Amino acid sequence: MYGLPKEPSFKMPKIPRLDLTIEEIKSKSDEELLKYLSGEDSPGLIPASLLQAISYELTSRQIRESSKPHWTVTPTFIVGCIASVLAAISILVTIYFSVFYKAENNDKHTDQSYAVEKNSSPK
Repeated sequence: MYGLPKEPSFKMPKIPRLDLTIEEIKSKSDEELLKYLSGEDSPGLIPASLLQAISYELTSRQIRESSKPHWTVTPTFIVGCIASVLAAISILVTIYFSVFYKAENNDKHTDQSYAVEKNSSPK
């Protein structure tokens, strides 16, 4: 009366798997890899190890990109060097004129102020 169930008469559908090598993952763009991770561009099942490899590749690309110096580093260094050289030149000029410059007739300014007080023309 009750027997063993018969074997199912249908076949299981074959779900395609996405298989990529490391070289193929490295050759794909970031957009393609993100589509694989989100499942948008996947032809079928993506194994967990492949998801991890794709995620690792995207992370390593982001680290590589963020470790590059900003484009303003070099111009800022050049401007800083130029400013340092100009500051050194101005210090040297100031020292030169304070040590070696001889001012003659230092009393002229007092004569002029005296002349203005007396309402006469300067000498």
